[in-house]
Amino acid sequence: MSETHNQWVLNLVVYNTMCDFRLWGMQIDNRISRGNIFVLGSMVVGGAAAWGTWTTTTSLLAAKLADQAASLSAHEARIRAMETTARQDERPILILDGLRMIDARLDTGPHP
Repeated sequence: MSETHNQWVLNLVVYNTMCDFRLWGMQIDNRISRGNIFVLGSMVVGGAAAWGTWTTTTSLLAAKLADQAASLSAHEARIRAMETTARQDERPILILDGLRMIDARLDTGPHP
């Protein structure tokens, strides 16, 4: 292939790349307008609002989680206290039942 052919192909590729938008009726304007600044400002304000909402929500969720953890600890302590009390209340009853069985055996006489 000749060098002119290669140059022609390269020029065609570059031209098509640069003019691709023009072929479809679109043009790129490299100037910054008030509309661009307005859109950028709106994006910054929206991002700041979203960030503020997100941090507020996460801090509220963290506070709720801490409250639930404290409540869970309190419930666990109450349950342990009730279990201990229930065992202490049950022991005299078991002792009385055992004494009644011994008394019943003594009343009936020796076992055969």
